[in-house]
Amino acid sequence: METLCHVSGQVMARKSVLKLYHINDYFMRFDDCQKEINDEEEFEVAFDSSTEQVVSKKRKKADLHKQFRRGQKAYESNHVKSFVWDSSHLVIKGTVRASMKGQNYTTSVVLNEDYSIKETNCNCVRGIACHHIAALLICGHYNISVTDVECSWKAKRTEERNDGLSFDQLYPPKKPYSAVPECTEEELQEMSRTIWQCGRGGAGIAWILQPEPEPENGTDEDSPECVTIPCIMSILRSVEFNEARDKFKYLLSAAKMSPSAICQIASATVGQMTNPLWTEGRMYRFNGSKIGDVIHAAVKNRKLCESLLKSLFERVKVKSTVVKNVKGGKYKEPGLNAAQWGSDHECDAKKKFSETTGLTVVETGLWIHESGLWACSPDGLVGTNAVVEIKCPFQFRNARSLKECIKNEKDFFDTAVSKRYAIYYDEDLDKFVLWDDHNYYHQIQGELWCSFRDICYFVVWIPEDIAIVEVERSDEWYDNNVPRLLKKYEKDFFPRLMKHREE
Repeated sequence: METLCHVSGQVMARKSVLKLYHINDYFMRFDDCQKEINDEEEFEVAFDSSTEQVVSKKRKKADLHKQFRRGQKAYESNHVKSFVWDSSHLVIKGTVRASMKGQNYTTSVVLNEDYSIKETNCNCVRGIACHHIAALLICGHYNISVTDVECSWKAKRTEERNDGLSFDQLYPPKKPYSAVPECTEEELQEMSRTIWQCGRGGAGIAWILQPEPEPENGTDEDSPECVTIPCIMSILRSVEFNEARDKFKYLLSAAKMSPSAICQIASATVGQMTNPLWTEGRMYRFNGSKIGDVIHAAVKNRKLCESLLKSLFERVKVKSTVVKNVKGGKYKEPGLNAAQWGSDHECDAKKKFSETTGLTVVETGLWIHESGLWACSPDGLVGTNAVVEIKCPFQFRNARSLKECIKNEKDFFDTAVSKRYAIYYDEDLDKFVLWDDHNYYHQIQGELWCSFRDICYFVVWIPEDIAIVEVERSDEWYDNNVPRLLKKYEKDFFPRLMKHREE
């Protein structure tokens, strides 16, 4: 019940104003007017002092008795939701909840000066002599008192005044508020390192948090520090491109690169996945690991599959993983795949290659083809005329010898999978040979032609063995496949770029 009794800031004592005989007289008068009971039937309302409840005594009439009993139960069940007593106008207003429905009925009672009931009203179907009125009257019997006591406890307490405090002491200045907590320089550096390790340079925020390079006196414009990588998307969104009639022809002319610029970009992108420039340079270009798939699609006269097109729009994401107990090829870390295995053991393969051949491997970056539409990233440079491409096959990690896995050109690397590996062991030549139709062969040829070199050392490494295959640059491969790459770029990839630039 929202307000049990409200009388202009006053609270009432226990002596009731609304007597039970007032309730009885009104209902009897109402029933006489409506002729709902006979003259010989008697009905009265009494107060049971033992149970402190209103009880009705009847002889024959059941309906009026039922209304009082329902009103009593409604009051006891807290169905009287609000109760307001206006002593100046002698009006009782309240809200009573229905018994079976989830709705409230508005009831009102007007009293005479002697506190007898003058009239009642309810917006229910019955209207007047209903149990809602009975519940409101019973509530008034218990809560309206003839004794009014001033509501002293509602008055606000006066605060003690202390004139000895100054204005600054009474109203101290507020502390400066900042929604962002202050961080120390060490915390900012730690956050930058964490973001860099998560994205391996691919995250845009890592590029923003990277410290600015210090300018050096006498820096040449052609030095790697000043080199810029042509962005394919910037060309597509330029004014000149929009005005060009043959848009792909304009892209070929705008993306074309000179040998000196190619070498500068390769020097500026050393570090590859840890270098943001390397990631940006690969965007919207056919990269070395995808060249074989593009060539195979062109040979079979098929369109590039959706997964391949989607991968060309994604940045490289390789998790940084520290692997313990590599000996024996045991690799039980959950969620790691073949690419992860190769990334983690590339340094081990380079070290084994140098120990076996006596050659030194120098790190390199991204080598973009002179057309500007495809690029390759060798795993290293050897001397002035060779590159190194390293593979660490995950499926052979537990093998002791590569010859046991790959015996000759007729055997497969796994009897359960009818797919041959990139190399096979030739008994006549007594050495490993690379299949010339494998994706790795196309990747190697792309690296040789992009880097202007003639020989590639193709290294296959497992923890217990290593195989080194020398692959020479092929003019026939270039004449047959480079036109296919450019055609596939124009027919399949270029339309997707046109849609992507508008997003």
